[in-house]
Amino acid sequence: MKNSKIIIDGKNFEKEDLSNKNNNFTLINKSSFINCNLKKALFKESQIYDVTFKDCDLQGANFSSSNFKNTQFINCNMKKIVFNSSRFINLNLTQNDCADLKCRGSQFKNSKFEKNQFLNLDLNRTFFENSEFDTVKFVGCKMFMFFCL
Repeated sequence: MKNSKIIIDGKNFEKEDLSNKNNNFTLINKSSFINCNLKKALFKESQIYDVTFKDCDLQGANFSSSNFKNTQFINCNMKKIVFNSSRFINLNLTQNDCADLKCRGSQFKNSKFEKNQFLNLDLNRTFFENSEFDTVKFVGCKMFMFFCL
């Protein structure tokens, strides 16, 4: 069975369980997810614009080949998320649990990373342009062809 494609525009979710669904969130615009369960949710090849994820469990979610603009992740469980080949503009990543993320081949532009510890990330071929790092620690990360401009 093919995954259902989901479009979310201008919606706010609080304490919702959207985990392990057989859906692909293809467009999320001007929305927020507060204290939601999004474990193993599928966002592959999605467009995510003006979205806030706060206090959410995103463990194992797949955001491969997605485009993000003006997106915030605040105090979320981001263990084992896949962001491979994704593009980020104006990302704000603050106080998240970031372990075992896959960001291979991703691009970050005008982004801010604050109070995060990155454990065992795959940052190979990752590009950061005009991005800020404040109180950030990288431990055991793969960083072959890792670029910061």
